[in-house]
Formats: sequence, C-alpha cells, structure tokens
Amino acid sequence: DGRRPKSDPFRVGEKVTFGISYFNITAGELNMEVKPMASVNGQKAYHFEVNGRSNSFFNKIYAVEDSATTYLSYDDLIPLNLQISIK
Repeated sequence: DGRRPKSDPFRVGEKVTFGISYFNITAGELNMEVKPMASVNGQKAYHFEVNGRSNSFFNKIYAVEDSATTYLSYDDLIPLNLQISIK
C-alpha cells in the first residue's frame, strides 16, 4: 500500500559524508544529516540537511559553499519543501 516501506529507511541523527572529486582531484565533501522529524502543513515529515564545501586547494579554482534543507513526507516519501542556498 502506497510508497511507505515496511522498515524505516532513515534514522534521526544518521550522517553520511561523500568525497567530491573533479578530474581525479579531491575537491571537497558533501555531508547529509537526518534531523529530528518535523511537521509540514500538518504532515509528519523527515527533515534533511545537506552541505557541500570545496576544500582550501579547490577554493582557489572554484569555491563552493552550498546547502539545502528539505522535508520529505513520512507516509508518501514525496518532497514537501526544499530550500537551497548556493554560494
């Protein structure tokens, strides 16, 4: 029934870090974190924060300091809100 999996796919406090490379040069990292549950328009929702940053070497070529916050409905696993900050 619906899109909701039998076991919860996300855990509050879960953090994932990805390395970012550009032509085999380490460029920075991307961090994703599952924040505490939230309510969006009366719906229970997952809350995610994502931050991407270039390292000091790559800043000289192309500096990146981006972030995104999104809310995903608990029941349907569809996005309810997305806010992006690109620097």
